[in-house]
Amino acid sequence: MAIFNHFDLTALWRIVRHPICVQGLALVALLWAGVNVLLSNEYSAAIRSAIEQGENTARLLAKDTIRLFKQADAKLLVLRQAYERDPEHFDFNANAEPLGVISESTINLALINADGYLVARSSSPLPNNSPFFTGDAEHFQAQIQPAGDELYIALPVMLRSTGVHAVQVSRRLRKPDGSFGGIISATLDPDFVKQFAQAAGIKQGNTVSVRRKDGKILVSFGYLSADSRQGALSDALVRAPSGHVLSYGLNGEGRRLLTYQTLSELPLVITVGELESRILSGYYAHRNLYVTIAVVLTLIVVLFVGFGLRRQLDSQVAHDNLRAAVESLPHGLTMFDANGALIVSNMRYGDLYRLPEGLLRRGTPFQRIHEYCLKERGVKGLSPPDVWQLLARSGSVERLSRHLELPDGHVVSLTQCPMSSGGWVTIHEDITEKLNADRQKEELQHRLAQSQKLEVVGQLTGGIAHDFNNLLLVVIGNLDLMKETAAPNSSELELIEASLTAALSGSELSNSLLAFSRRQRFKVEPVNVRTSVSEQIRLVRRAVGSKVVIEEKYADGDFVVSVDNAQFRCALTNLVVNARDAMPDGGTITVSTHGCAVPDDGTQVDPELPAGDYVVLDVKDTGSGMPPEVVNRIFEPFFTTKDVGKGTGLGLSMVYGFIKDMKGGIRVASKVGEGTTFSIYLPVEPSLPVVAAPSLAPSTGTPPSRQQQQTILVVDDDGGPKAGCK
Repeated sequence: MAIFNHFDLTALWRIVRHPICVQGLALVALLWAGVNVLLSNEYSAAIRSAIEQGENTARLLAKDTIRLFKQADAKLLVLRQAYERDPEHFDFNANAEPLGVISESTINLALINADGYLVARSSSPLPNNSPFFTGDAEHFQAQIQPAGDELYIALPVMLRSTGVHAVQVSRRLRKPDGSFGGIISATLDPDFVKQFAQAAGIKQGNTVSVRRKDGKILVSFGYLSADSRQGALSDALVRAPSGHVLSYGLNGEGRRLLTYQTLSELPLVITVGELESRILSGYYAHRNLYVTIAVVLTLIVVLFVGFGLRRQLDSQVAHDNLRAAVESLPHGLTMFDANGALIVSNMRYGDLYRLPEGLLRRGTPFQRIHEYCLKERGVKGLSPPDVWQLLARSGSVERLSRHLELPDGHVVSLTQCPMSSGGWVTIHEDITEKLNADRQKEELQHRLAQSQKLEVVGQLTGGIAHDFNNLLLVVIGNLDLMKETAAPNSSELELIEASLTAALSGSELSNSLLAFSRRQRFKVEPVNVRTSVSEQIRLVRRAVGSKVVIEEKYADGDFVVSVDNAQFRCALTNLVVNARDAMPDGGTITVSTHGCAVPDDGTQVDPELPAGDYVVLDVKDTGSGMPPEVVNRIFEPFFTTKDVGKGTGLGLSMVYGFIKDMKGGIRVASKVGEGTTFSIYLPVEPSLPVVAAPSLAPSTGTPPSRQQQQTILVVDDDGGPKAGCK
């Protein structure tokens, strides 16, 4: 239509949403809904009337059919009773004559022997008085070995004896010994259905029929042929013995409303069919009238809506241009008039504050939006509601700027400018990414400083450890020489051995410092966990003091792991010393080991810990425990809760780094007032041989005799005086 020229899809959609369009569409929808309801009621009434008429006709036909078939069956039962009293002397004609075999329904009675030969009939004598074979007939074959003693109804056939088209019913004859003696049959005139249809006034094109339950038509009126197809009737019979169904007829004349009723006294189904077109003839006439009226009224409504929309064309085009410009802005924009009512807003504004569509409509008061942002969205930094009144006075208030904090963490910068005509315009800019970039820059600078600090500490630690190791080398060498010259079992020898043990422990400590500074590689070897732990506990037992008791609990069996034994023992010492410091008034430290299988189902102690078999070393104390915020930071370098001068914050970070390098994991469980448990997980290596950990104690054997003077040359990278020993 011409009224929609120059409209894009967006503009068209907005026009369709106009109240005029909405009201017009609602009126058209209501009009057609009323027509649909009216036609639906007429359709239902026509079908319901046809069903009632069909049910009445089916009941009448059922009553007539039962009477006819029962009448024929009564004659068969009389003849069978006479036969079974004396089969040898049974006279068929004498017994059939009193029954009045020629009546309104029964055409003929016949006797067929056990061999299938027709031996007698009531209508006329057999030609030349000679029996002829009828054993291939349906009713005879069905009665040879019947499932029960019931009346059998066969399909209509052309009788070979008389040439008459008839429906045959039969009863089985029994000899005194119970064997098959033949059948007694009666033929019924199929015209009784036609006579019924004519008497009932069944119109041409409609149908009535009497069928067997297997769907075979016995007699009918209105069908072109006795077709055995059931179509939808077979499914309907499964659901209910009586009812109705829409089905295509056999005459090719369209669908029929088929009303059916199953006879309870006979295995028959009565059907009455009426053409759907005939049933709905009145409905179709009314439908055409109603649809014509509805189409005319719809056209009138469409024309009315079209003229109304035409008047909105100019203003809509201008509005669309303004909307396109506003929506193209990268920031949110709002415009309020002098009364604080919303004039314009773009989608970015609604997205920033997640405002419902109802608040973004033209005319929404500023106070309502302000209250929603404050109460529903929890926006922080909003100015008092009365500020908009100051902004509404054009030219009297300078531009205002401030920052708002949104619940999702975003920060929005607001710039409000008054308008000369009254009201104000606000630009809403999301500066979250800019602030995050500034914070990331500061964080990177802080991390760089920390990294440089760690590097300096590592270099300093490595240098001190290297020099300290050189000094210990001199001490250890001289103690070895003194041990050779000391008398066995003397007090001097005991002091020398104690000093040598301490010097060796100091050497291990310096090696640990070298490992921390990454100037010494780990010496990974198979280690027996129980042996290594027990020897280290023996050395640190004195260091913890008399107030602290160390308990050892080891699992049965030996666990072998691949670790640097010196670093492993240093880590254990670090954990024990930390446990001691957590118990200034004394307590108990429990060191235990046990096996553990880590499953591959997401329940690992450490997400980076692969599934497998592990040995767990637990160090548990009865100290004061730690709060969660401290537990989350204990492995950070330089983080410590100890007083100044009592802790460097490097101990646990060294332990953590060592365990990770050994492909293990560490878990901390602590609760304030209940103590702390450190659990170290190391992968078990069952295939490795058990190797005894080297002892730090000096040798107790007798030194070899000095038979000749020997010289040992020591080469070191230290530029100072060289230490040698002989």
